[in-house]
Amino acid sequence: MVRNYVPKAQRELREAGRSMRRSQGIINYFRSAASQPVPPSGTPRDDGNENGASSSNGRRTTDERNARGASVESTSGGETDEDDCSNQPTPRNTEYWPKSASDWFVEVKREIDEAVKYTNPPRGVLEFKGKLPRIYCGLVSPSKDPVNFFGILPPLTIEQFCLPDLLIWYPEAQYKLFYPNALPPCKWHGNTDCVKRYGWMAAPRHGYSSERIVAILSRRYSCSIRSDAGEHPVSFRGIDKDVISKSNDYIQTQWATIGFDLSHRSAISIDELERLRFNLNGGFGINPFRRSMLEKHKMYHLRLSCKWRSYTDELKRILSRGEQLFLTEEDIFSRQKEFVEFDSELYHQGLPSNAYLISRVIKL
Repeated sequence: MVRNYVPKAQRELREAGRSMRRSQGIINYFRSAASQPVPPSGTPRDDGNENGASSSNGRRTTDERNARGASVESTSGGETDEDDCSNQPTPRNTEYWPKSASDWFVEVKREIDEAVKYTNPPRGVLEFKGKLPRIYCGLVSPSKDPVNFFGILPPLTIEQFCLPDLLIWYPEAQYKLFYPNALPPCKWHGNTDCVKRYGWMAAPRHGYSSERIVAILSRRYSCSIRSDAGEHPVSFRGIDKDVISKSNDYIQTQWATIGFDLSHRSAISIDELERLRFNLNGGFGINPFRRSMLEKHKMYHLRLSCKWRSYTDELKRILSRGEQLFLTEEDIFSRQKEFVEFDSELYHQGLPSNAYLISRVIKL
């Protein structure tokens, strides 16, 4: 008896699908078993779900409630202190990123808030004063050229060389032409009448790209209509698909150019996902594609380690020549250590699994 031949790619798809269903069943079991306090009515939430849906049974932990940020500002109000995060508790999901990266995220948000202000003119519509710094327009990649990004002084650290890429999605401050009310459309109603500003995301979303891990950061908002009606959820983010789909065509196209396809807890570059689809159409399997991603990531790490060694050697030569750059022998000695490994916690470089790649290509 001759058995029917099943192509290897089809077998991989079947096995990945079964594995994902088993894993999801286990996750759902533990979520339903968790006992967490119910949040008060009308509380905006940011649980990392791309659809803004609440976690199982609509529950929320105390840490998550404490990380909600400052007060909500209505569309008819003036400036508030909702962007002042100096005294805010550290949300639990920021621990996913290395401390050096988390500190950098806070610094970036404060720099943007200082540059971009919003006011309430007589006509009662929010307007922005200032401009989003050009350095934060689009994808920010400090590790591509750390010396040029941070400058020569003070001397750079290995933590600065290891920072992830950062995508700031703040279109109402960057593309004022398409946001006359200085607010994005509501995720549920499609207009800005019910939208309230609610600070920044508690922590950036984790995204996979072709060379480096990307931190995806955007503003948060809430819907006053759903809040008044006691419905949940009431908060959403600028990177939510339903928000982008209700935006101007230019904004939608720009997101498709530099944005990410968001899953429940992670994301992958839309450009990288399109490349995966092209490769699958050409007969290139999931495993070879993932190996090619790994090779590109390791090559990027190798080049970055070469830059680090060259930078520290040059600092040592400067000190030996007696040139004054506010350097001491202790500064040089502390920077003579080898660059971190590819799989180290500080470098923080992950790689999507085969099952994840399949799930983004084929929606199960």
